[in-house]
Amino acid sequence: MRALRAGLGLVLLLSACIGDPAAPGVLNVAALGAGTDTVWVGAPGEPISTPIRIHITDDQGRPLAGASLQWEAIGRNAQVLAPLEHSDRAGVATAGWQLGTDAAEQQQLRVTVRSRGTEGQIVIRARAVPYVVEQVRLAIDTPAVVRLGDTLPVNVIAIDAYGNEFPAPDAALFVGDTNVASPLGDRFVAGPRRGRTFIRATSRGLSAAVPFFVKQYVASIVPLSDTLRFSALGAQRPVAYVVRDDRGRIVADTMVARPSPTKARPM
Repeated sequence: MRALRAGLGLVLLLSACIGDPAAPGVLNVAALGAGTDTVWVGAPGEPISTPIRIHITDDQGRPLAGASLQWEAIGRNAQVLAPLEHSDRAGVATAGWQLGTDAAEQQQLRVTVRSRGTEGQIVIRARAVPYVVEQVRLAIDTPAVVRLGDTLPVNVIAIDAYGNEFPAPDAALFVGDTNVASPLGDRFVAGPRRGRTFIRATSRGLSAAVPFFVKQYVASIVPLSDTLRFSALGAQRPVAYVVRDDRGRIVADTMVARPSPTKARPM
């Protein structure tokens, strides 16, 4: 009985080996032209500039032809373009990869390979970098109110067709009235005069503008003389004064309102 069981087990083992004489044992899957930590770069909603090439080999490094591939693009609106479902003689299969439209997501391409009962997988990563300017926005409070002499940093934001925000390329700043404010690099300087104007930012032919106010807050009215001397009854003498704001700066172009004379009441 024991001899019969041993003989039957040997027959089954030999049958398994004959039925699959070229089983690879180990399936190696790699992306040609990239390492395991490579992060590809593309634009939202656009294909990667070069096709993704998957190389499949056995445990001896020999290419595996005819291996089946399943491609899966992970990301909002991501797509696999013209994928090859089987590897060629060189063990290579290719596909295009259109990245998703959300630049905040990590883009992934998952490729599962199967050959003679063995399975392998590779996950390729990419970053979607927006570059097409569809709108321009100024990241400041509106209306912008700035005190005379202060500076206002301006962050110019570009927005693409999918709503992704990114620093506006080639941004330029302008102001409607240079007496009220002037651009200096990535900020505006308030002054030399107070008043109202607008500031504008442009990027790639598009622009955005917001109102801009320069303010001063009067803190004191200082007479230039502490004593008034008159030469005769009924003589008049102008009172010279300086108006200063809460930072000690002179408030120009400002008139002090004189109180109207009070009428004497009849006794």
